[in-house]
Amino acid sequence: MTKLQELRARRGWKQIQGIRALQDLARLRGVQVPEDPEAIRVRWSAWERGRARPQEPYLSLLAELFGVHHGEIVSAAVPVPDPEQVAAAARESLEFALWADPGQRLTPAMEHVAYELGRIASCYVHTPAGELFDDLLRLRDISFGPLRQGLPPRQALDMCVLAGTACVLLAHATENLGDPVSAMAQARTAMACAEQAEHDGLRAWGRGTAALIAEWTGRPEQAARMAREGQAYPQSAESMVRLAAIEARAHARVGNVPAALDALERARQARDTDTGQRNELVEYGGVLTFPAVKQRYYEGSTLVLAGQHAAGEQAALEAIALYETGPARQRSYGDEAIARVDVVSARIAVGDIEGAQAAAGPVLALPPERRIEQLVASLAPVAGQLTVPRLAASRPAGALAAEIREFTAPVSRAALQR
Repeated sequence: MTKLQELRARRGWKQIQGIRALQDLARLRGVQVPEDPEAIRVRWSAWERGRARPQEPYLSLLAELFGVHHGEIVSAAVPVPDPEQVAAAARESLEFALWADPGQRLTPAMEHVAYELGRIASCYVHTPAGELFDDLLRLRDISFGPLRQGLPPRQALDMCVLAGTACVLLAHATENLGDPVSAMAQARTAMACAEQAEHDGLRAWGRGTAALIAEWTGRPEQAARMAREGQAYPQSAESMVRLAAIEARAHARVGNVPAALDALERARQARDTDTGQRNELVEYGGVLTFPAVKQRYYEGSTLVLAGQHAAGEQAALEAIALYETGPARQRSYGDEAIARVDVVSARIAVGDIEGAQAAAGPVLALPPERRIEQLVASLAPVAGQLTVPRLAASRPAGALAAEIREFTAPVSRAALQR
């Protein structure tokens, strides 16, 4: 039974009922789909048999209809040729496209890389990193090959930006998969590409990514410094908000509350003065953006770390609500889970163990492939909060601490890649 069949069965729907529910949702959202159920039945049957994967707009509609992430809609598709053979064929075709017309500013190969980067950046928000890693490697290799062989100068600059963007995404994926050393290497490569291309937007975003890696690997002072350095470059307001928010949380981790609150205020000011100017990185969307909901999640984390538990919990709850009610394709399972951990931490700090247990429930129910390293790292100090002397005699606190230890103990890189 495929995942879509399982989801339909849970609702007690026949296939035609599922199709009509999808049509009703499409009308409600203003999305065009065929009015004749038979026209959709052919597609639906192929999805349920695992012979095809739903594409947009059906993918988002199905995710919203069943209340799941995009990646949970279908299981496997029909057998395909060896993936390496398919990838090699694509590389050879793109190499020919580069050779065929080297005079173009944006070759077909570069257009392909740019298109795929946008697709992956959008999918990254709701798809486990392991499922996208091979695609990112292929894009990086496609970008690196022509640069090593020598491109005309005007093409080389554009390709450096594309290669750097691929490395930024690889840095995020590698960090989520539990290898921060390799993740930092990818981030530094992205920054090197930015210097070669003299691209301020990539310079800023690359430093922000490196700062995140430093923060989650126990180097918050370095993270704050790198995030502050990134703010010196001309960039979009969205990128500036991101860097200030990263800086704020990093300061809060070392107890520098005044600096943390100052950085939060700079993030708010950058958002309030946004003129709508965007660079090509932000245009890719997905993980290469920093929407208001993500800013609110960062505010919650920062305030909880700064000891302002009530305000931090409120910000985290607002972020969770925005993720739950927003478009399914923009629902970041990682950010949402860590926001819930912030709520747990805030409630433990004021002695509300029952409330902490309720907030922890959705996090502890996550499957292994969604237990990103940052989530595990954020849970570790929460377990410590539950073992302080004042909670030593609390059975609920002890039970929650045990659940958290059980949740984090088996997580490994191998588990995340399954």
